[in-house]
Amino acid sequence: MKEPIMRQAAEKLTNEDQDMLRRLGEATRTDGTKPALDMDLRADLCAEMAEMAEAVRSLLTLLNRHGFLDNLPDRAHPAYQSVMRRIGASALRGQSLLARSEALDKDTLLAVMPEHNKRLN
Repeated sequence: MKEPIMRQAAEKLTNEDQDMLRRLGEATRTDGTKPALDMDLRADLCAEMAEMAEAVRSLLTLLNRHGFLDNLPDRAHPAYQSVMRRIGASALRGQSLLARSEALDKDTLLAVMPEHNKRLN
């Protein structure tokens, strides 16, 4: 659904922007709109993961503030620790994936950027 819309929108872009999409397509061996769509998808996914992480952090703060651990039965502590380990490991993997996604977008954009824009002033 988005690809036909992107192609139609691409036709209305300036010549320079159309050239960038063409180079993006050449660099990724696609039609150029797919990587552009993927960049938005990754950015949105990363934003949602960050929102979920913040919600988990808020939940843990709330539970701590109201003495959740103090009232947790001893037999439930191993399960709680397991959940906390999973949250921590997931957060670390998420940070790594976010960094990789940002690097991929940056590298892709640099690969298709016109040479005169790559020079530092």
